[in-house]
Amino acid sequence: MGAIFSIAFHPQFSTNHKFYTCYAAPSKANPTTGKLIVSEFTSSKLNKDLADAKSEYFKDPVLICGAKLASDNDFGMVSAKGTG
Repeated sequence: MGAIFSIAFHPQFSTNHKFYTCYAAPSKANPTTGKLIVSEFTSSKLNKDLADAKSEYFKDPVLICGAKLASDNDFGMVSAKGTG
């Protein structure tokens, strides 16, 4: 099961509608391991309270080898420069 660990809004979110998430995506081969993904999203043009799933952008997910993916993991903080 995947989990969202963190969400951070771009400092100019009110104009560019970008935000960032850190989440775990389980491996299809072994559901107890997976990838830690930091992605950029843009909010939906129709509803600014929702992410546009097609806008997801990420590079090189971090492989979590042997780590159990659970909601009580204590990692994955994301913050925008100048806000944390």
